[in-house]
Amino acid sequence: MCETCAGNKSRFGCFKQPLSQLGPASKPFQILSLGTIGCFAGNRSPKKYLHLVVDHFTKFAFAITSRSQTAKDFVNIVKKIQRKGQPELLLSDQYAECKTI
Repeated sequence: MCETCAGNKSRFGCFKQPLSQLGPASKPFQILSLGTIGCFAGNRSPKKYLHLVVDHFTKFAFAITSRSQTAKDFVNIVKKIQRKGQPELLLSDQYAECKTI
């Protein structure tokens, strides 16, 4: 590998955080995972996304559907969860915008 390639590749390595282990959860609402399933098109429904949150302790799932992936949609599902209990840790991934052709 040439010096330029090695220099470019080494920049990306410094942003990685070490992996750690979570849990297991010892009570409800301690650890929750948030995921979005999307790009549903057709079927005469204006809703394109399903936002799903699962409690690691009870495996209970909260779900809402929406037309978009805006902050407002995520606030809505957190408010729905807060009616049942106060979440301590909410895990999510980096959402990639879904593009339909």
